Amino acid sequence: MMRVLSPVALAVLAAFLAAGCACDLEDAAGMATAARSRQEAGMGAEAVAGYLEAGACIEGEADDDAQARYLLAAICFRIHLAGGPAALPAGESSGWLRARLGGSGEKDLLALAFRDVLTLERETFSAEGIPAWATVDRLLIAADIVQERSSELLSHIFPGVLAGIPPGFAEAFLRMGALEVVRGFSVQAWRRALDGGASPDASRERLASAYRGMAEACGVLAASPIVAARGREWLRAERDRCAGLAERVRLVISPDDLRDPVTREMLKLDLTTHLDEGRRFALDAFAEKQSGNRARAVAFLRQSCAHFALAFAIGIEEDLGRRGAGGMLGELLPKFAELMSEAE
Repeated sequence: MMRVLSPVALAVLAAFLAAGCACDLEDAAGMATAARSRQEAGMGAEAVAGYLEAGACIEGEADDDAQARYLLAAICFRIHLAGGPAALPAGESSGWLRARLGGSGEKDLLALAFRDVLTLERETFSAEGIPAWATVDRLLIAADIVQERSSELLSHIFPGVLAGIPPGFAEAFLRMGALEVVRGFSVQAWRRALDGGASPDASRERLASAYRGMAEACGVLAASPIVAARGREWLRAERDRCAGLAERVRLVISPDDLRDPVTREMLKLDLTTHLDEGRRFALDAFAEKQSGNRARAVAFLRQSCAHFALAFAIGIEEDLGRRGAGGMLGELLPKFAELMSEAE
């Protein structure tokens, strides 16, 4: 990613600095939308310059104004996609963002964007004046942070839980749960893009990638030596289903055409909700297993895992999030392994 600005980008910044920072949400939204067009055209440095210009207009209002915070989260996410801090030019134009990131305690711009998205979840406000693409990005931010933080899930499960369970099996099961969350946010982002006239490409790409990842995870699980013939049969069928859905994403007009629904609860960004929902599905899975309904028990365990994966991503910096989600995932793993290892 370029770090030296082109003459066009320098001209944009010079004009902005000369005019000062007096602009409102509508002005900032227009600047950010123009920057996004430059980003899509491959003009990386110019796009970053435009995002910095837009963000400088509203960053002072973001703490008190939900709409400004909403747009700023999308701007931070867009700069993250453009290369993150490494893509920022040196000097005054990027000073506000460097200061905001440094003062937040977050490790990168994706985490900073997600922090702002979490605060928005608890507020009531109008999305009027916020560009349609930014409302899509709000969902993609959640999808990407879950994907990133899911790599830490296994390290928060008590080592004793993994006795007799191959690490690859455990990792694949947890990955399936996290990818189910990514699937849900990607589907909703695609819907939002269609409703707002924004491009659905990023949403479709993430959705197809989630399905491919789920298919790969099922393949890993099916190949595990602890899985019995009945478990392998189910896992291979699920692998083929997910692989087929990944291909269909390219062909359908709406995500609803995939007939793979997303529940409303899976789109909430509330730690307590997902800890509670995860426990509820775990209890339902136990009840179904006791009743001999193995297929429903497996489905409920997967849903439980997804809720705990999202709870972990939301509360990774809180003791309740790490220990609560990690502890419950540690209880799910042996149950899932047992179901997969049962003979006919």
